[in-house]
Amino acid sequence: MTAFTTTTGAPLAAPQTTALVAPTANVGRELQFGRYDREQIELLKRTVAKGTTDDQFALFMTIAQRRKLDPFAKQIWCVLRKGEMSVQTAIDGFRLIAQRTGEYDGQDKPLWCGEDGVWKDVWLSDNPPAAAMVLVYRKGVSHPSPGIAHLKSYAAYDDKARLQAKWAQMPEHMLAKCAEALAFRKAFPEELSGVYTDDEMDHSNAIDVPSVERIVTAKAAEPEVDPWVPFLAELTTVPGAAQFADAFGANVEQWTEEEIVAAFQRMFADADTVRALNTAVGPWVAVIDRHAKGSTRIAKLKESIGGPYKARTAQLRTADQAAQNGGQP
Repeated sequence: MTAFTTTTGAPLAAPQTTALVAPTANVGRELQFGRYDREQIELLKRTVAKGTTDDQFALFMTIAQRRKLDPFAKQIWCVLRKGEMSVQTAIDGFRLIAQRTGEYDGQDKPLWCGEDGVWKDVWLSDNPPAAAMVLVYRKGVSHPSPGIAHLKSYAAYDDKARLQAKWAQMPEHMLAKCAEALAFRKAFPEELSGVYTDDEMDHSNAIDVPSVERIVTAKAAEPEVDPWVPFLAELTTVPGAAQFADAFGANVEQWTEEEIVAAFQRMFADADTVRALNTAVGPWVAVIDRHAKGSTRIAKLKESIGGPYKARTAQLRTADQAAQNGGQP
């Protein structure tokens, strides 16, 4: 079996370019990921990128290579939630990126405070801290970059407002990591802007900055059907549609709004009583009403026809009444 990099330091395989043939959903497309061979790619797809599509996996690997982070060392991975993918890094990944700049000059140990606002270098209370602070130093910069994380902004809570998982077990540790990530991003904005750790993403509302590192890929959607197509298909069954199609020189399935409005205008002109008008346009209006609920285009068509229809109805009623009154309105 081919060797590859692991957290224990096992050697990488010889550099090579491997093409992974995409499944039938992406026929003819191949994914290439530099130094990784087929076995390594398949291992990543079964572990740190489990459940991803080829598009999602390609995005994940592109981000990992751009940031020079090793998914085998758990420096970067991706998470699927309800079909949506987010690429996340560990705090170790932040530290590595900062060190590679050659300008990282260390950091102060974390401080915590409670609701009283008094900062402490050790948190001994049974209650979680209200905030944590970390200072990161960069060479050539006169002041450190502070990162202050508030518990309510980053912690994961259940529906009863109780801390969840590691936030319940070690809230001071989790909060300190969030503060450290904030400080690193301030100290190294070019390298870390838009990159977030998994701890920060536990409470996603805390992050309001769009990020390539958290690109959301939607579930594969079913092929969309243009609502205009089934609408016209049903319109072909309406009395008189074939006659208008012959007159317009176009099949009903090819009609646009203009042909439908023209058909209504002819029906308005041909009807000499309200009853005749309703008999003629009633089946057409019923089809439009059914499809207008699921299509903005058809809803607008309904509006454009509604006004003239009401006006013509009013005209016919006035004429009907005048006839009954011996020609008097």
